[in-house]
Amino acid sequence: LSIKCFQERIAEYNHGDFDGEFFHPSQLGGCLRSTWFNRFDAPKDGETTSDDLFREYMIFETGTYVGVMFQNLCERAGVLLRREIPIVSRRYHILGHADGEVKIDGVRYILEIKTINSRLFAELAKDKKPKKAHVRQIMAYMKCLDRQWGIIVYLEKDRHQAMEFIIQFDEDYCEEHVTRRIDMFLRQLRKRILPEREGTNPNTFPCRWCPYTRICFSTFPLQRFLKSIKARE
Repeated sequence: LSIKCFQERIAEYNHGDFDGEFFHPSQLGGCLRSTWFNRFDAPKDGETTSDDLFREYMIFETGTYVGVMFQNLCERAGVLLRREIPIVSRRYHILGHADGEVKIDGVRYILEIKTINSRLFAELAKDKKPKKAHVRQIMAYMKCLDRQWGIIVYLEKDRHQAMEFIIQFDEDYCEEHVTRRIDMFLRQLRKRILPEREGTNPNTFPCRWCPYTRICFSTFPLQRFLKSIKARE
């Protein structure tokens, strides 16, 4: 049942495909090589177990229902305009969904809701700025929806504290960190060019939790996989 539910939820949020020329904004802050491996079904470090599927499903569902909770609060406050906005842009090759749109004091904001642990929450409070990956994500949504403002809300899972950041759309930032990054990835995908590795150590971030660490850092398995990719052309 868990596997079936998990597969249904993934399908629900993918909104279909258009000829493979798409990019999920939630991946903008991750390693493009890892995303490239995923697109070509590269072998993962280990077999996916039922525990792995259940954990992934629960993380996915927790984030979903925290989003629903915040959407409900916004609705009760009379500021919610839309929930779960599907985003399918052939022009920008973006496929995803925003958590919602609110209107506060006459200004429309794209809403993005994130759940994080206490350590990351403390880092946000110290730095007084949101995570770069989330800024890139909401910038992509604002670009597609032609909006100038966004709000990123963080909920700390341990003590249920919340923090929000107002984001103003920046065309230059979006061009450098969203548009160019997506265009580069899709070009590498079409030409089967392996992207540069964005981590330096398999035991540190962002490589530590990547399911493709073994093939990424091992010369022979990597070369063998790249040959198999070329053979598919």
